[in-house]
Amino acid sequence: MATHARQEVTEDRNEADLWDAEYSALQIIPSSTRAAPAKALVLFSELLQLHSGRTVLDAGCGNGRNAVYLAQKGCSVYAVDSSREALVRARTAVEQAKPPGRVRFCSCSLITGLPFKDGVFDFVLDSYVFCHFTDDRLAEYYPSELGRIIRPGGMVLSFSFSKQDEYYRSMRFGESANRNSIVVDPRNGIKKRLYTPGEIKAVFGKHFKTVYFAEFQFDDAVLDRRYTRDILVLALEKR
Repeated sequence: MATHARQEVTEDRNEADLWDAEYSALQIIPSSTRAAPAKALVLFSELLQLHSGRTVLDAGCGNGRNAVYLAQKGCSVYAVDSSREALVRARTAVEQAKPPGRVRFCSCSLITGLPFKDGVFDFVLDSYVFCHFTDDRLAEYYPSELGRIIRPGGMVLSFSFSKQDEYYRSMRFGESANRNSIVVDPRNGIKKRLYTPGEIKAVFGKHFKTVYFAEFQFDDAVLDRRYTRDILVLALEKR
């Protein structure tokens, strides 16, 4: 048991090192440098009543673009990430924006457990975070952990890339036992799972009810080349 825990910590540190390199030097992923909030978050914010008084977790906050947006709506935001470089950029973004809502930062692993009490959040944003859990056991654990920290009736908004995403699908190297495709971006070494709508709904369905689902396609540039991006958006309510 102790050996397995040490292995998890080591793997998490390795992943954090990859993300540190992504945010500090490589900047392959468009959202690593993008200041505007995720389009899907903006589209769903009114439906999910993200306004003043809401206590929100931005899980894997990255450069802070979504935390700033949520705080601008008056939410009390806890922004967490395991990447030191990401948190440096997130703090800078909040300091520059000076939003009316409060943003607290936490350096922690999403793999070994979140340092929050049960049922403390009204809303959790999972912006392209869950799809990075390529280990089957961790992919099962993470939704359960989100269910623990969300109050009854609380919501999760989750974004993942689909198997039709033009940028990632060319990197697919095989299928795991549960038929979820795993890719590794050769430019930064970061792994990701690609999902079908049915697969992503099934994973979260053990702990949440799907309230809204959408599949978005849009044109975006990665390293000056245009791709048709395909993302799966789930708005989930705790059962």
